[in-house]
Amino acid sequence: MLCLLFQGRGILLCSKTIKMKTTSLYVIVLFAILLFSSCGKKAGMCKDMNLSIERQNYSGLQLRTDGYYYEDSDTSNDVKILFFYRDGVFLDGGFESLNDAENGAVKIDISNALSKQTKYVWGAFQIIGNTLEIEHWRPINSGCYKTLYIKGEIQDDSTFVITHRENRDKNGEVLWKESPNSVCHFRAIPQKPDSTNDFVK
Repeated sequence: MLCLLFQGRGILLCSKTIKMKTTSLYVIVLFAILLFSSCGKKAGMCKDMNLSIERQNYSGLQLRTDGYYYEDSDTSNDVKILFFYRDGVFLDGGFESLNDAENGAVKIDISNALSKQTKYVWGAFQIIGNTLEIEHWRPINSGCYKTLYIKGEIQDDSTFVITHRENRDKNGEVLWKESPNSVCHFRAIPQKPDSTNDFVK
């Protein structure tokens, strides 16, 4: 009970000591997380997942590929942009405003210089009957990449509905899943970003 001898000051000192130790522990844990996030892949502690969908040339007529698709959103004015290529490559085009997406005014980098260096925007797709399957990489804290699997049903050559989406682990384990039932609409554009990349073989 030494703290009580200082008429409250000792208690305050004890409290500060505990607080300093707790703060130091937080700093150490945070540093460890940041270290693992930046070095996990480089240190060989994890590896990027392989895509389960094999890239194959797409010659079908179920979906148009001379433009992009934008995914409806009930919670935001920003919509996801999706590109499909005849060589079987999928590109996540990021987010644009709904107005720009509807009017074909999305920002397009024809050379696609930045995306060519970014693995997680790339993936592959396949169409079997009227079922569309997409898989692309997603980054995780360790610096390695897991995959996001998307399944949809084609309504016509300009519309499909995303019925299922799941984040997959390297062992095929499903980390989370959802059934958004979001509609994707087509918008034709004169020229798309280049699909050449070093990730989808």
